[in-house]
Amino acid sequence: MYKNMAYFFASITLSIMLVLVKLFTISADGSYVEAVQSQSNYTLTLSRTRGTIYDCNMRPLAGGRALYKAVVLSGETPVAVLEEHLSAEQFESVKQRLKNNYPFAITVSDGTLSNYGINVYKTSQRYTSYYPAVHTVGYLDYSGTQGITGIERAFDQWLSDGSGEYKVTCQVDGLGRVLEGTSPQINDSTENSAQGVVLTLDADILQIVESAAQKHLKQGAIVVMEIPSGKLRALVSVPTFSPLDIASAIDNSNSALVNRCLSQYDVGSVFKLVTAASALESGISPSRQYECTGSLTIGNNTFTCSGNKAHGVLNMEAYSDAIGVTRA
Repeated sequence: MYKNMAYFFASITLSIMLVLVKLFTISADGSYVEAVQSQSNYTLTLSRTRGTIYDCNMRPLAGGRALYKAVVLSGETPVAVLEEHLSAEQFESVKQRLKNNYPFAITVSDGTLSNYGINVYKTSQRYTSYYPAVHTVGYLDYSGTQGITGIERAFDQWLSDGSGEYKVTCQVDGLGRVLEGTSPQINDSTENSAQGVVLTLDADILQIVESAAQKHLKQGAIVVMEIPSGKLRALVSVPTFSPLDIASAIDNSNSALVNRCLSQYDVGSVFKLVTAASALESGISPSRQYECTGSLTIGNNTFTCSGNKAHGVLNMEAYSDAIGVTRA
């Protein structure tokens, strides 16, 4: 009997020693310590940035726009304050997320909530629902890291070199609750986002032209060029679109994604003014006659009038009068 008890206590002692050795091994192993620490950290990425696109006066057209994010700590954030300062729809969403212990971030209009003990961080956003010269500037893919159209695509590598992130890390327990006595840690790598591309476009002129376009154009384009430098000061295409809702732009029957300022399309009768003015400037007599047979062959290509209709005998004088061109 005593012998069995001795074996039993020896087994217990050996097991305890093995457990102690294992605990010592774990505590001495840096990889285990790092794993435990990483499990207690919860990181929120508040914004991702890339190089800024500027107008000619270094005003941001894409990027560099203020965005406020409030980090809500479940169990510590006064719910009544949130209800008072958030829209009904936003607060309803917040109530659902408060059921989860983990911290989360919401977009707010300004830093007011910081007056009530809620952590508010001023970050930046690339686009708003509207920004000038949207067709020229372009937009990014769903991940927000690669340019798909416009300047975003043409200078994708340069703009990507200015990429960065604004992160907030909280220490939490196993249930996701922020540990008492700890404060969120900020990791901001967005300092390179100020680099980017400067365009000849002017935000003030863009605003005036786009306002006029929205009032008077259902579909078309306006281009403002500086003379004699040839610098483009405004490129406006209608209809416009929001880079935050590309799906709606794709469904638009008027092809909202097409940049009518730069896209190739038939100019139609408006170009007759150019050809008539050029002919008169070159010294072609207004009385010169030309017979339109309905088509013209140049090389191996035949170009036809609308409906293959022949217009008969024409002269420059009648043609110029018809389209309103006079010779000085």
